[in-house]
Amino acid sequence: MVKNKTTKAAPPNKKRTLDQMHTEHITKFAQTQNLLPTKKAKLAKLKSELRTLSQTDPEKCDSNCMRRKSQLIDMIANLNSEISSIESCSDTLKYIVNTLPILVDYYDNENLVEDDMEEFVDVFNESNQKNILNYFMKETKKTPVIDSPKTITSISKAQLYNEYLNVTDKSHKRRQKKNSNVCSECGGNILISDGNLVCEKCGMYEPYYTQHSKPNYKEPLQDTNTYAYKRINHLTEILSQLQAKESTDIPPRVFECMYGEIKKRKIDKNDLDIFKLRRILKNLNLRKYYEHVPHILQIINGQEPPNFSRVDEAKIKKMFKDIQKPFALFCPTNRTNFLNYSYILHKFCELLDLDEYISYFPLLKNNTKLRQHDKIWKNICEHMRWKFYRSL
Repeated sequence: MVKNKTTKAAPPNKKRTLDQMHTEHITKFAQTQNLLPTKKAKLAKLKSELRTLSQTDPEKCDSNCMRRKSQLIDMIANLNSEISSIESCSDTLKYIVNTLPILVDYYDNENLVEDDMEEFVDVFNESNQKNILNYFMKETKKTPVIDSPKTITSISKAQLYNEYLNVTDKSHKRRQKKNSNVCSECGGNILISDGNLVCEKCGMYEPYYTQHSKPNYKEPLQDTNTYAYKRINHLTEILSQLQAKESTDIPPRVFECMYGEIKKRKIDKNDLDIFKLRRILKNLNLRKYYEHVPHILQIINGQEPPNFSRVDEAKIKKMFKDIQKPFALFCPTNRTNFLNYSYILHKFCELLDLDEYISYFPLLKNNTKLRQHDKIWKNICEHMRWKFYRSL
């Protein structure tokens, strides 16, 4: 018995012109702009709900209430970002900047070559699929016809189509094969200049490495530890300073002043500790070097600075990240700054039973501010189900 062979229909080739795609983008931007009033109304509604929940007594606020507040904060942040993007027309401007040269060539150039058929074949060739058009186009390419010796500068529609997709569609498979001499962004020629691969056409560049290249020790190394300010980065910086893991240059005059003060007070440098050195810096009006005291002390008498284990330091950083959302929930509306970092690290050491480090993180001297911190910290501890240690 002969079985009938079932054949699957090939998916239709949904091919659009550059003009159609440009029209779709413009329509999409207009529709997004029309959504602005709706988004603003939704934002006002969410803010009102958050304001109502924030006025609720913390003792009456259960886990569902806090979860909803957390959701509202995230939703408001996302909506603000969307509204800001729509009002500034950032997506539209980015689209215009990226596509304007292509669109000008497409609509205004009289020497466009109608090569959509060839483009259609090339698309199939990229995916290694055979098509009847390959045969005809192959024959055509073998016998080029030269109408006139006159040179005419022409632009291929297929090339413009491909360039347009490259800048508007991230999922588009670029037609240019991976080639060190061809730019992956625009198809321009790549040149090597000052250790970089530079595109002649769009200016895109990237570092050029060879297998036999060696580092040039005459050139200064870039500092990879320069980060934009973030809370976690500031915490990491404080921990590094305490453990003298920082790399900083203390001016010689500072050491001269300190040595003179130590000699004046008849203090044995081996008896110096972090707290005595801070008092000396205070008397010398050099408070700005407080944060470098462990590093300075190590230079003066070789005393080893405090040193957290990797596990403890990782726990501290994780706890710090975990309290960010609860802080946003319980932070008073009139407060803009985060909690004092020394206070936070003091509390972390209490929770982790790291009593030997507590003295390095003094609490706030102002009792009013300390009570305000304790009030916020108590709510955070209840939210995180941590034990609360009162400061006063």
